[in-house]
This record gives sequence, C-alpha cells and structure tokens, in this order.
Amino acid sequence: MFSKTSIVRLMLIFLFSLATHAQAAPAAPLKPGVAALNQMQVYAAQALADVESARSALHDGSTARVADNLDKTRTMLVLLRSRMPAAEFHAMLNAVRSLMDFEDNKQVLPLFPKLFYALDDLPKTPASEKARKALKQAENALRKPDRATALRALDRADSDFSDPFLTPPLDAAEHDLTAAITSLTQSGSSLNDAALKKLAGDLISLHRALATYPLDMSPNAPASLG
Repeated sequence: MFSKTSIVRLMLIFLFSLATHAQAAPAAPLKPGVAALNQMQVYAAQALADVESARSALHDGSTARVADNLDKTRTMLVLLRSRMPAAEFHAMLNAVRSLMDFEDNKQVLPLFPKLFYALDDLPKTPASEKARKALKQAENALRKPDRATALRALDRADSDFSDPFLTPPLDAAEHDLTAAITSLTQSGSSLNDAALKKLAGDLISLHRALATYPLDMSPNAPASLG
C-alpha cells in the first residue's frame, strides 16, 4: 500500500510531467488555405517546367537560355513563397535584416511598427506571441545599441513559422537554384545536368507536398491567404 505522502509525491511528479510536455510541445504551424495551395501547385509545376527547359538548353549549349529559364524558376519560387502563411511578416523581417547590413539604427527602428502590423494580421497563437516578445527584445536591443542581440531576437521571431510539410522542400529548391545560378555565372561555367536534375527533384517533392497537404486538419491561416 502507498502512503499518503507517496501518493501526493506521485501526483506532483505526474502533474509536473504534463506541464513540461505542454511547454515542450511545438506550436501548430499556420496552414495555407485551399486556394493558396492550388495556386502554389501551379507555381511549383511551372518552376519544374522551367528547370526542364533549362536542362534542355544546357544540352544544346545555350547558356543564355539556361540563365533565362533559371530566372523564370526563381520568379515562380518567389511567388510561391509569397503565398505561404506569414509571408508578409517573413518578408518584413528580411527587409529589417538587410537594412541592418548598411544603415544605422535610426534608419532601421522605423520599420518595427510595420513588423508589428504584419504580425497583427496573423492569428493569435503561441508562435505569434513568441514572435511579438522577440520583436520587442530586438527593438530594445537596437536602442541600446546591441545589434548582435537584435539579430538573434529577429531569428527567434521567425523560428516558429515554418511549415513541416512545405518549408523543407521549398528551402531545398531555393538552395539548389541559388547554387545552380552561381555555377552558371562563374567564369567558365561549372553548371552540369546533375545539378539541374537535383533541382528538378526538389520541385517534384515540393509539388507532391502541396498536392498531398493534410487538409483534414482545419486551416487556421488568415482568410486573405485563401
């Protein structure tokens, strides 16, 4: 038989375990609506078509056509990312980071209200509240000024808005596209078909992720995203 003290101790351990698990559980991602998913599928398919055209041009030895088709691919991926939930917030964060590369703090701080406005357009979730707290920390750090701390806070603000289904293949496609364009523009182009074939594989994975997105879970993205 357990003593009363043992039972109380066990109950406290159980409750502590539940609380710890709740704190550690990742925030549910914002999900794109059906219309947004359908449009992103079109962008992914067109990006794939452009990459295959780039491969054809590479086999024909036409560097200009390869460059043109890869530029079209990049446009499709930019459009696709713009349909992701929290896209405006993500873009504003990138604008702030880029401005910090060459402007002083007085030029950067006026952008923070725009960041907060973009955040206000998102549903109130643990991720958005975490982002709000991080933005305030970044803003305060810039006023000190402490740019290193501000940059780390901006990274935290963006950390919970990735989609577990769409972000990995999209990031992979953007990474391999950048590598392909870099190889093409280098002196004595080192771009080969294997690199473009890998990029095409990324886009096929992205298109599949869009086509099989788990719609059985209720979307909670802003209505403006479709």
